[in-house]
Amino acid sequence: MRYCNNCNQTVEPKKNMSVIALILLLLFLIIPGIIYLIYCLVQKGKCPMCNGQNWGNVGNNGQINTTSTPKPARQDLDDYEEQYLRRQGQRPSQKPAETGQTSWTCNNCGARLLSIAKFCGKCGTPRS
Repeated sequence: MRYCNNCNQTVEPKKNMSVIALILLLLFLIIPGIIYLIYCLVQKGKCPMCNGQNWGNVGNNGQINTTSTPKPARQDLDDYEEQYLRRQGQRPSQKPAETGQTSWTCNNCGARLLSIAKFCGKCGTPRS
């Protein structure tokens, strides 16, 4: 309680709502907005589905044009692994036999597909 010299009464001063409104604005709008902007900058260039950066563009003819470097062939990877192991003084081990591709796996990444899937859930490649 305070005493007002104008009206000669003891009164309860009104709370300043602008300070409360500013605090609420900071808490609920500005701070989350800054956090969201930082998140967007960090996630820039990543796929929202898988966080991958292997982007491709779909042209007017429906063909997918990839903008990243192509993946190395299986033989290139095997040769590199063999050279690496020899440099380390180890012998390459026998690899298990690979199973053949079926119509239920993705031709691009090898992920299993549902029978009704039109696209791969892992890499987004259309099922052929």
